[in-house]
Amino acid sequence: MSIAEAARVLDVAPDADPAAALSAVTEHLRRNAPWGAHVNVIDYFINLNDPLDVEDPPITLDVTQTGLGTIARDPDKEAYACNETVTLTAEPAPDWAFVSWGGALSGSELVKTITLVKPESVTATFTNSTLYALNVEVVSNGPGAGGTVTKAPDLAGYPYGTEVVLTATPTPGWSFLGWSGGWTAADPVTTVPMTGNINVVATFEQDEYTLETLIIAEGAGAGGSIFFSIPSSPAASITAKARYGLQLGSGQRSSQRVLL
Repeated sequence: MSIAEAARVLDVAPDADPAAALSAVTEHLRRNAPWGAHVNVIDYFINLNDPLDVEDPPITLDVTQTGLGTIARDPDKEAYACNETVTLTAEPAPDWAFVSWGGALSGSELVKTITLVKPESVTATFTNSTLYALNVEVVSNGPGAGGTVTKAPDLAGYPYGTEVVLTATPTPGWSFLGWSGGWTAADPVTTVPMTGNINVVATFEQDEYTLETLIIAEGAGAGGSIFFSIPSSPAASITAKARYGLQLGSGQRSSQRVLL
């Protein structure tokens, strides 16, 4: 006699206590079933006055990734039905490679399927072994070298995500204007995250100074003239020349170098 037949024979009421009904069926089978008292599976009793919800709750699939790339899912939905199959496809970004799946999936295939019977989490890992170059050009707005730039660390190539510190040091008499090109900043010290090949320009400008002179003529007319010689260095030569019939005052030099 089956469990269903035993339930009909015992005439279990729809509103009966589930524990009492199960006990009655078990005892009946123990006494009458040819295979003895063992009961294998009883799912549940349905109380017709309070029926069970026959719809399964939605199942979620959470997908996260490490590195750059995309994960496509088919079908692409927020939640899935029980026993629904989802196909996941990994596509690495340029310079990146797919490593493996983790969580509810394993393996390194780009395309994987998963059949959902409960909420699951899947991880996808991408890696990048490419080395990227950081090129720095120094521009001096004026004659001579405006300054220097150092990199720390100073390497021929950098792995993705490496942070490189650039330091601009102006030559005396020069000022640092800023960074431009593939990286923009105003401070002399800046940190550049390497996400590809980057070309950076460091610009320096020569400082400008004001030199004021005064000619005092003790007598009639203009006493003389002053000539300037401005070389590329920050020192200027000043030459004073008296007009005909006049002379420089006592203790005055006809030529003077002034550090600007």
